[in-house]
This record gives sequence, structure tokens and C-alpha cells, in this order.
Amino acid sequence: MITLAIVEDDRKLRRDLTELLGFYDEFSIVGSFGSGEEALRHLSRQNKENIPDVYLMDIQLPGMSGIEATRQIKICSPATEVIILTVYDDDVKVFNSIKSGASGYVLKGASPDEIAQAVKDVIDGGSPISQKVARKVLDYIKTGGATKSAEKMEDLGITRREKEILMGMAAGETYLSLAKKLCISPHTVRTHIKNIYEKLHVHTSASAVKKAIERKII
Repeated sequence: MITLAIVEDDRKLRRDLTELLGFYDEFSIVGSFGSGEEALRHLSRQNKENIPDVYLMDIQLPGMSGIEATRQIKICSPATEVIILTVYDDDVKVFNSIKSGASGYVLKGASPDEIAQAVKDVIDGGSPISQKVARKVLDYIKTGGATKSAEKMEDLGITRREKEILMGMAAGETYLSLAKKLCISPHTVRTHIKNIYEKLHVHTSASAVKKAIERKII
């Protein structure tokens, strides 16, 4: 059972998401909050066993932004995943979300099945990003928004194949889609990702992408 918390200031949308996702047998909705502050107060009162596995987080919240709330959640509970669920898709918000520790970025126009699949993907170690947002990530990389010399990349021990994996992770590729794209097995993808985590000293795909962007590996 995957436990979910929803942070959304629009009361109707919050109720709709709670009801729709509650229909999935594999999900349990354990929190529904209208602000980041409310979500963080709830988090601070929970013991480790009761912390939600995944937060669905709006960016444009009253008071504390969803980006800042995500950052605070990741400080309090690094293993907790956060998926940004919003109408915003501009470059600054996308990358600030990634840097804050978000594991995925899904637009509000996504269907309940797409949102549910995004939740399952992050639990599986993936980084779900809607196609529209993934294009922005790739454009950012292609236009030189994040570049690094081969020598510096090699200083960290990142191989060319691992860089390809990192770029795929940044674009929201799943283990299976990466395996198919690179003509390798899912097991090999997992091995590469494990090696990437060790080299970058991180424990999640979002942290790996964030660090790769900050260090200009991709």
C-alpha cells in the first residue's frame, strides 16, 4: 500500500484528487492539506512509520510556495517522494522544483491514471515528468543551460553511458523505457543507476538529477 498526501489550496481540486486516487486499491490517502505550512505541521507530528510515501504538491500555494514546502519535506524526510502537480511549466519553476528535491513534475491536466502511474513510478525509482515538461528539460540541456567539460565529468567517474542514463532520468524516462532506448536490460539500467548514486553520493533519482544539473554533468 502506497500512502499519499495531497497539498493543494483549491478545495474542490483537493477533494476531487482525494476521491479519485482513493479508488485505486494500491493507494491510501493519509493527508489532505490546503497549504505547505499545514502539511509540514502534520509531518512534524508523525513518527517514521506514519510519514506519507508520496506528496502530490501544488507550486502556487498561499504563504509558503510548493517549492519551499518540497525542500522542507525532503529535509525532514529524505526518503519521502514529492511529485509537483501544477499548471505551471516554465523553465524556472521546473528546475527550482527539481533542485528542491521533487521526484517528478506532472501537469494538472493529466488524467487520474497518469497521476497514479506517476506515483507508482517514483516508488519504483523513476522520475515521472509530463512530456511537455520533459521537452523543456531536454531543451535546457541541449541549449547549453547545463554543460560540463569531459575532464570534470571524468573526475567524478561518470561514464558516457551513465551520462546517457542521467539525461534519460532528467527527461522522465522509466527503467524499462531506458532499457529499450539504450538496448540494454532493465537490470543493467538499475546497476548503472546504483553506480551513479554511489558516485554522486545520493540516494534518490531526483537527487541524482539535481546534482548532475548543479555540477553541469548534463
